[in-house]
Amino acid sequence: MGLKSLTLIMVFMACTQMGCMSTQEKQVPSNSDAVAKHSEYFREEEQFKAALAHDTLSSYQDFIASNPRGLWIKNAIYYRDRAAFMGAKKQDTKEAYQNFLNKYPDSDWTEQAEYFLKQSNK
Repeated sequence: MGLKSLTLIMVFMACTQMGCMSTQEKQVPSNSDAVAKHSEYFREEEQFKAALAHDTLSSYQDFIASNPRGLWIKNAIYYRDRAAFMGAKKQDTKEAYQNFLNKYPDSDWTEQAEYFLKQSNK
């Protein structure tokens, strides 16, 4: 028995004793698992493209609600925040900027909102 085989056996035994896998679990994902992951990726990508095409606050909110742990989530959050900031900027009132800051305090657009909040006379 080679060193590689012995190492694999030791790792397997340690995992089964620690409960990180049962002895009945598959070691290699099946092709159907890979196909399912690819299908999920492309479904999510199409949903994100649709949100981009609409380019509205609600389209990004809907995407985020449907894919909270998805691969495109950071992009969707950025665009959602941008849409929300643009809405506040369109209103151009202290209340609109403050509402944005309250709702999205960690946004990439926070600094701009704070600037316009200070500049706003309304």
